[in-house]
Amino acid sequence: MSRRGLTKKPGSGGSSGGVSTAQLANLVYGQALREQAQQSKGDGIGIGNKASFAITFDDSTYWLKQDMITEMRSRKLPFTMGLIANPANDNNQGVTTADLQKWSWRWGMETWSHGYDHNTPNNVSDLEREVIQSKTTIETTHKLKCQGFIQVGATPSGAYNNLDKDKLLTNIKSDAGRIIYENHAHYSAYIGSITRRPPTGNYFGGSRYTVTAMPPGKTSAQHLADTLAQIDLCVKNGWQLALLIHPQQIDRTNAGSTNQMYWTHVMQILDALVAARDAGTAEILTLSGLYYVNKSSVRQNLATDNGITFAGVSQATPGFWSVTDASYWGDKTFHAADPVWGTPSFEQSNLYDVNGNKSLVGRINNLFAFAGETFEIRCRVRSTTAQQQRIKLQLTGSSGLFLDIQAGSTNENLWGEFYAQPGEGSFLRVPFTLPFDTTFLTIALGRGNGAANSGNGLAWTDFQIVKI
Repeated sequence: MSRRGLTKKPGSGGSSGGVSTAQLANLVYGQALREQAQQSKGDGIGIGNKASFAITFDDSTYWLKQDMITEMRSRKLPFTMGLIANPANDNNQGVTTADLQKWSWRWGMETWSHGYDHNTPNNVSDLEREVIQSKTTIETTHKLKCQGFIQVGATPSGAYNNLDKDKLLTNIKSDAGRIIYENHAHYSAYIGSITRRPPTGNYFGGSRYTVTAMPPGKTSAQHLADTLAQIDLCVKNGWQLALLIHPQQIDRTNAGSTNQMYWTHVMQILDALVAARDAGTAEILTLSGLYYVNKSSVRQNLATDNGITFAGVSQATPGFWSVTDASYWGDKTFHAADPVWGTPSFEQSNLYDVNGNKSLVGRINNLFAFAGETFEIRCRVRSTTAQQQRIKLQLTGSSGLFLDIQAGSTNENLWGEFYAQPGEGSFLRVPFTLPFDTTFLTIALGRGNGAANSGNGLAWTDFQIVKI
């Protein structure tokens, strides 16, 4: 929900101190937005001494759809989109609401407003269109949560003028500063240090490091080296970095454009982030998640917070898994100490089941605070024989199934296939965003193709759903 910005200047009447009742109400509303955001992040994202990164894209969903979304998916990387909200904008050519929802719900896209038309506002009416109408469009037309506002312009002009110099707090009396503050919980612009030292305690004005377009005078190889050095610095010191990629400004020919980074170099940057993540030295978060990082170990985990465990589970004592069909407990074994991992695990050997009726099923209720928020499923899963084995994992919200990992399905919610390996198994990582309208999450764990009782089974352990 958005509030219309005031056209009156502070001090133009109303209560004592020169601030009107309506102006005071709007400032209180802005503070309430930030308190609500704090709650939706679980009151902070504790990652210890790890570095934290956010990958953000601005402007062109067209080019995101052409190739970048495939690269993000293949690396299991969540990302933030600075969306130009007008569906008819040229940057959104060929991109539908269904595309945006798919990228969000199944592949971990977080959405921010980057204006309605990406225009420079010159008056209050322009500001209301760019700042307020953009948010309304994202949330009512696309039905995605708008996490914040990304200001247009490396050198702000028009009604945005000086927001980068004075920051929002000292410029709150300006129309731009006030309208942004009253309508968005978070704000991003070209302000302050590129690297951040958590906890920042700053939800307004965090800067981003631009990968492409490149700084003047830099070659792609030079800017690649600079970027990798920034990543290494953050990993060494446990700092933060938000990287900005304009997908329309990548040299996909690797031929030497004046200000566009080579495609191969952008891929090297993504791979460097994956390497740090997989080495356990970094977390890849959303842009809004980056704002709430601290060095504690306290973090919202929908699995542990809702009693999702495989320890002590049976048909008589199902615990979280009470939604499981009563007819399909016979093929499920629960190990207090798994024969391979030594941790509590769930093993299943049933037939491949597209609809999920034979899966282990549980439901998390009362997710009002987290609707529209981005999480990541993390768990270990292995084939119980010498052959790799397809898994099945399904997520269902208030409006139905929205994420489906399995083979042989043609439904529109299909995430793709994942093969669990034998031996020590595989690590499954699934960034996803809860649909904005959901109040619950149903989780179904099953297995793919294979004959019943053939020993061609699947085992799971350490199931987590962490806030990113």
